[in-house]
Amino acid sequence: MKNGQKMKLTKIAAVTLSAALIFGCDDLEFKESTSSTDDTDSGSETDTGSTDAGQYAVLTNIEAGSSGQLRYDVAAVEGAELTEGQVDVNVFYASSETETAYISLFNADTNTAGLVGEVQLDDGNIKIRSGDSTTVGTFTTGTWVNVNVTWNVTAGTYTVTVDGTEIGTYDFHNSAATGVDTVGFKIGNNALTDSEEFLVDDFTIYSDEAGTTEVFFDDYEDYVVDELLDGAGDPYNDETQPAIVGGEASDDTDTDTDTDTSTDSTQVAAIADTLTSDTGELRYQISDGIAVGQVNVSFLYDENETQTAALTVFSTGGTSTSSSEHIVDLQLDEGTVSLRNHGDISTFTPGEWVDLQINWTTDGTSSADVTITIDEQEIGTYENTYSTDGNDDTGAKDIQIRYAGGSATTDFVLYVDDLTLYSDSGTTVSFSDDFEDYEVGAVLDEVTDSAYHSNSSEATVAAQPE
Repeated sequence: MKNGQKMKLTKIAAVTLSAALIFGCDDLEFKESTSSTDDTDSGSETDTGSTDAGQYAVLTNIEAGSSGQLRYDVAAVEGAELTEGQVDVNVFYASSETETAYISLFNADTNTAGLVGEVQLDDGNIKIRSGDSTTVGTFTTGTWVNVNVTWNVTAGTYTVTVDGTEIGTYDFHNSAATGVDTVGFKIGNNALTDSEEFLVDDFTIYSDEAGTTEVFFDDYEDYVVDELLDGAGDPYNDETQPAIVGGEASDDTDTDTDTDTSTDSTQVAAIADTLTSDTGELRYQISDGIAVGQVNVSFLYDENETQTAALTVFSTGGTSTSSSEHIVDLQLDEGTVSLRNHGDISTFTPGEWVDLQINWTTDGTSSADVTITIDEQEIGTYENTYSTDGNDDTGAKDIQIRYAGGSATTDFVLYVDDLTLYSDSGTTVSFSDDFEDYEVGAVLDEVTDSAYHSNSSEATVAAQPE
């Protein structure tokens, strides 16, 4: 749930988390780090029976609106992206885990548009991202697993090997990718908040496919247990939910903790409407129509605003985003929530974040059913009155966030965060954006490889409002 500032995990909280990790995970056995800078064998040893304590990175997803992440910007350190290379890493996915873990290679942008290749670990299944997510194998949960990924820009492919067995070679997700800038690990997504700990160890990057030229290595032995891996004194990017260092502290490890409980400012989208010739808008176009889907987003509507903000899902039945193609048009106006053609259905508090959720079901023969949920409370299910015969209701093709409109203008701004689209009733994420991976001030439909439609208007990235 969106509640203003997103809290960054502090070190005093990390102590509690690490203690729970060390003493409370029944299926976790400590392993001894096996990689070294002299060993270029990409098939890392995964001795799960060792009782020798070691240290590792711990990722969790316990906060709505973001996900547990660890990212290393190799291009920034090396001065250029890697046109070929190899990543080798040991990971631990708990047997009780229900969320997906990701090992991702990114080009310039650390979002779906910039994705080069990806390995997903999901409840014992190995999936890859090459266009759609595809299951390509299995792995054993509750034990350490070695994952190795090589890539080559000339071939436009990446190869995945798990525990020494080659799974396959796949086309780049983004065929226009010119190299790998960033390697990232993630557990869960912005809409989920109940992950187990996902562990990362012996993280190695090579600048060649063969794995002979090492450019980065971390076995997490040189940190203090419970230290945040947030870019402050370590080589990683700052994240909303950063990884921490886990493991068993040695006798000479300084375990003094920082009790600073301040919050870090996060980023949001800001939609304005200062033009009489256009409507403030952020639009995401879906490549393939989603017949059954869900969209979640958080709005902050100013307490002094008198104009309307809207969240609209358009059908694949037509070629325009006109009202005749609505599957659902949810509107917020001075504390009232209304559904077009159904009237007022609920209320909200201007000046406070409100969480919106729309679910839709279409079949192409009958009018779509749409369910509205506000701040986690289901308001009701309604029939789409724009298409009485259902011919237009063959799936969603556009998600539009609209502010003011027509010749109207406003002095205020609509803040938007945690936009997530599902290709089903809320388990398979098709697209998500928490707006953390942009520069403040960026115009969202003009950034390189933007995910947003060019018809977006006056939608930029802003710091989290106070």
